[in-house]
Amino acid sequence: MWRWCARLLDPFAHTDEVPSFQAVFSSLTILEVVAIAAQTYPHTPLSDAALAALTPSGRAPDLRITPAFLCGVTLNIAGAVLRAWSFKTLGVFFTGPVFIRRDQRLITTGPYAFVRHPSYTGALAVVVGPVLALFVSKGSYAAHALATDAWWSLPARAAFWALMGWRVVVTGYLLPRRALDEDRLLREE
Repeated sequence: MWRWCARLLDPFAHTDEVPSFQAVFSSLTILEVVAIAAQTYPHTPLSDAALAALTPSGRAPDLRITPAFLCGVTLNIAGAVLRAWSFKTLGVFFTGPVFIRRDQRLITTGPYAFVRHPSYTGALAVVVGPVLALFVSKGSYAAHALATDAWWSLPARAAFWALMGWRVVVTGYLLPRRALDEDRLLREE
């Protein structure tokens, strides 16, 4: 179970078993930029086609890239980079199950020189970033699109909140539990 959860949290996971949160976030971000560009440069064939495809009315009110959107995207990217750096620093000591190998040593370099659990810190950023970028940001296409009466809006909302709920469970419950298990094992050694 934990290995499956860890793959869901890994922004660089290559698996067909688990839907990637990063793929969903990246797709929404691309749609966001396309919708904002189409509204910013209206009355071109490409803009009209994009808005017609992305919004039921062919027009989305007041879409723009906001500081909250930029902060959320930055937080998401920083979290993914921090996680990747953590995995690279741990090297062969990065494992799904929590255990200590005979040849294992305490890692105090790389991100571990600054943060006790950098991979989990990065995971939190990867969860919070998209919410900030796409739903806290006024002028967000995602927030507008999910609030419309379009036929796909209700299933899209349900899928998004189910995915977010799962991420909250993993980040809010499983990661702290895993961190406590790791700390306990280190104290025992």
